Amino acid sequence: MGTQWAQIALLLQLSSVALAVPSTRTIQFSGYEGNVSSRDHVPNDTDVDFTFLIVAVSRKVIKIKFEWLSLREDAVCANESLSVLDGAARANALAVLCGTSMPSVSFKSTQSNLTLVLRSTGPLVERGFRLKYSSVTATPSSAACGKTSDWRNFPWDVQLFFNSRFAANGTIIGRRWILTTAKQIVTAQGVPKWTIRYSDGVFHSVGIIAVHSRFNASMHDYNVAVVELSKAVPFSDAVSAVCLPHATRPAPAAGKVCYLGNGYGLPLGILSQSDCASAQFYGSTVSSRMLCAQNIEHSGCWANSAQSLVCREEDDRWYVTGLASWGNQCNYLPARAYPGVFTRVYKFLGFIEGIAN
Repeated sequence: MGTQWAQIALLLQLSSVALAVPSTRTIQFSGYEGNVSSRDHVPNDTDVDFTFLIVAVSRKVIKIKFEWLSLREDAVCANESLSVLDGAARANALAVLCGTSMPSVSFKSTQSNLTLVLRSTGPLVERGFRLKYSSVTATPSSAACGKTSDWRNFPWDVQLFFNSRFAANGTIIGRRWILTTAKQIVTAQGVPKWTIRYSDGVFHSVGIIAVHSRFNASMHDYNVAVVELSKAVPFSDAVSAVCLPHATRPAPAAGKVCYLGNGYGLPLGILSQSDCASAQFYGSTVSSRMLCAQNIEHSGCWANSAQSLVCREEDDRWYVTGLASWGNQCNYLPARAYPGVFTRVYKFLGFIEGIAN
């Protein structure tokens, strides 16, 4: 009798596992314009892992605008999520969305197709998304910044050395200018002792270091500094500048995927300010001059030593959005569940441009 009950229990376990297998499907859309609604294609009674591939007409790219979004909401979008990818699956992520707040901006691919991946750990039950897509002309740009063919090896990433020892990361914003955080600079004084190594392996001497006058080490606030090289450095495919954020576009929307520079290449999802400043994470220690982002790809720990957080915009250029400042993501497992805190570069455009100009 005991053996029979054990067999029945095993069968129940196996059946529950079978029921947990998500419904998987890939659906393709194409043409000049159209609509995509998950309700037309996704079942309501099971886990789902659906891929929606939108293909533009010849020599065009895809632009999408959300009309409705309703997914379960949590800080890390673990239970239900909609990933917006530039190109095919596993390409550069433009956003990872959950909750009911629709993005206020459109998303635009840089390639001929755009991919949406809808995942849930349970039945959607009338939840999902609806959007409109169109084939449009790629946005041209004449700016000299923010161009690279390899998002895991950014040409604006540099390393700062003090007395020949690594001290911090930095980001090229001009032929003579490096952006970094203040806390690594103020702990090691003496301009002649600083050098900067570019991605081509060449070291350059430092002329001036400007730390924000209101830098507060205990609160990690106003954590920004600008370093001037002793002479201008010519740009090449291996060495170039990132773009500074636009004054009229203060921050990427929550859910947008940006990337951690300086050799990491980690995709990080932007958190809303309210989520980051909630009791779940950092509370009132997060000021308006900070933004939060968390690892969306895997568990891991990255140091807070001024790595750049860069976002690719519709003009296919990369903009420095944040500088790794502080956080507790290394003290919790899994690390992806805890965001890192970045200096919000937009807030310091006046300081940066006042020095660099």
